[in-house]
Amino acid sequence: MTSTSTTLPKPSRLGLMVLQACQSEACALQDCLNKNTHKPEKCDARLRELYECCAGTYEPSTIGEKGKVETTACPKEFVVKRWLKDHPRGSTQ
Repeated sequence: MTSTSTTLPKPSRLGLMVLQACQSEACALQDCLNKNTHKPEKCDARLRELYECCAGTYEPSTIGEKGKVETTACPKEFVVKRWLKDHPRGSTQ
């Protein structure tokens, strides 16, 4: 039996948890966009769910001492923060 651990890097446990945490929200948003012919206004709730999940990944308690955790499901931190600031909860969507 051969081991792949020498050829593939092992993801950190924290990184793996973050990827899984927002992956379902990202998939739900993509499904919504596909069903609604990419009309984002019909998917605002899904977009908010994703961005709120992503915002949680950028919290200091989530990041740890080593710095920011990268995830393929989330945009850059400044994009998430700007969108949430521009779209406060309870605003007309």
